[in-house]
Amino acid sequence: KGTGRARHGSIRSPIWKGGGVTHGPTPAKHFAKKINRKAAARALAVALSAKARDGELVLLDELAIAQPKTKEAAAIFMNLARGIPVPDLIKKPKRALVLLPERERELRRALRNLPYIAIEEARNVTTLGVMGHKYVVLPRASVEILIKRLSTNV
Repeated sequence: KGTGRARHGSIRSPIWKGGGVTHGPTPAKHFAKKINRKAAARALAVALSAKARDGELVLLDELAIAQPKTKEAAAIFMNLARGIPVPDLIKKPKRALVLLPERERELRRALRNLPYIAIEEARNVTTLGVMGHKYVVLPRASVEILIKRLSTNV
């Protein structure tokens, strides 16, 4: 008072230098892009075929363990890494993506503590999920689910 200058609010007002942004971004803004269903299915098919071409797709007859123990699951993947030409399967965190055919609680419990394994159901897999891992481990039942999913969308 008494300075002869006009009144104004906060120094964070948009009219001040260094102040706020008028109608700036809000947390409600949605930045996701829509991808058509057939295009997403085609991209997943291309990603899986690239993994197969590069020898990074591991196909199994069955992935089963006697008891839901992490030690048993670790032994299976140790033998798998030793038996086929993928010695770096168990080297780094989240190295392999295991696509389970359905929600198998016991197998998921055994695999979830292995640092080099990421687990996902075959019906929920995305192209980003496949390309984000070096190896993709597929039991036969998961392959059938993926074939059915891709053939209906492409």
